[in-house]
Amino acid sequence: MYNLIEKRPDPSKEFLLVRHGQDNDTLDTNLNQPLIPDSINQIEGIVSRVKVIFSTEITFTVVYGPSKRTSQTAQHLAGTLSKFGYNLDLQEDADIKEFYQGQFHVDHSLLTNGRYVPLETAWEIFNNKILDGQIHYRFGDPIVNTDGEPTFPLLQSFFIRYGESQSNFLVRIRRFISRVNNDQRLPNNLLVVVTHQAVASRIQREITGERIQLGYCEGVFVPYPDI
Repeated sequence: MYNLIEKRPDPSKEFLLVRHGQDNDTLDTNLNQPLIPDSINQIEGIVSRVKVIFSTEITFTVVYGPSKRTSQTAQHLAGTLSKFGYNLDLQEDADIKEFYQGQFHVDHSLLTNGRYVPLETAWEIFNNKILDGQIHYRFGDPIVNTDGEPTFPLLQSFFIRYGESQSNFLVRIRRFISRVNNDQRLPNNLLVVVTHQAVASRIQREITGERIQLGYCEGVFVPYPDI
């Protein structure tokens, strides 16, 4: 893997993985906020680097997750590329949506320095379950025991609906990788995947065993699995 300025990739062998632009840091029950205005400059920064690497003979297939921040990033990216004469194809794909954290109550009295304690607690529990090999544990599940008492009481009062499990997350990421790997790849058609940090990290790990931490609107070229 390498970043956008190191060398020109071969679109038949590699695709471009991009993290979405910065969104509003507003806590709500579905964590689905639109981009902030400054993200437009971030997106145009990607376009300026792409223009250095690729001529307008290249067609871009831009695939993105269904959230506001990924769809807005993809649409503005495509629109800007189109202005410079590039051919575009936009596709939404639910398999690269953000990790689903369920639905939960929002209590702003528990928000401290931008940190929402119940959600952080849920993540700590979830990550510990993964480390213990319990990949079928659903995010936010308080695990009610046979005596009716929850193992994690805070989660029981906090979550309205539990999130997904790590196993479910892996299934859809691997399904997406398999699908794009089996699609026809041409030297003049570059696949651009616009998604979230957790998804981008998992895609990299599944293919190469390592990952590059991406900032907002940063991209990295990743080889197809069969290369």
